[in-house]
Amino acid sequence: NQLALFLQTFEIIPFQLLVAIKNLFEHR
Repeated sequence: NQLALFLQTFEIIPFQLLVAIKNLFEHR
């Protein structure tokens, strides 16, 4: 199911984005 795959990817991306943003603020 492509929708299930999309939702699964959508769960992973925000977490990695959150980690990247957290790293940016820590390096400031």
